[in-house]
Amino acid sequence: SINADIEEDNAKDLINDFSKNTSIAIVIPPILSNGNTVDTAIFNSEVVKKLVDNGFQVIDILQEKNINADVNNAIKNNNYDKLKSLTSKYMVNTFLIGNINVVSKGKNVGYANIDFSIVTGDLTWKLLYKKDNSMVVIDSGSSSARGQGATEIDAINNLLRNMSKNNAVKLS
Repeated sequence: SINADIEEDNAKDLINDFSKNTSIAIVIPPILSNGNTVDTAIFNSEVVKKLVDNGFQVIDILQEKNINADVNNAIKNNNYDKLKSLTSKYMVNTFLIGNINVVSKGKNVGYANIDFSIVTGDLTWKLLYKKDNSMVVIDSGSSSARGQGATEIDAINNLLRNMSKNNAVKLS
């Protein structure tokens, strides 16, 4: 038998560290050419499912004020200060961040002279890990996809479905 004294503060630190190492926050907003964002659920759902299947706890930080702008700044300028400050608040050390730039390509005549909207999207992403007091890029990448639908929103939703199917395994 083993006898041990457990110090409450050390136990809390250990639990916090363990929790941070099995948690991941995802922020990958689809951004339209006018700067507006659309719902991320279509894209994120497949990625979240794969991460959960791999034993991660996925943390939702989309309610964080200006998170889309902070992620965009991190992607473009490698400035991770805001994300670093969120590690303690959400007990997470790993972030999957990115953006999907969606561009409308206009209309295409479909069947029986019905027009279809066409959009393309470029996904840029980074997987970050907080090590000591800095954020380290573990992996990064990009991909492209196309969507078509009766309306522009339908085309964007189809683009996001295509992109999530093509990237879910890679991102998890």
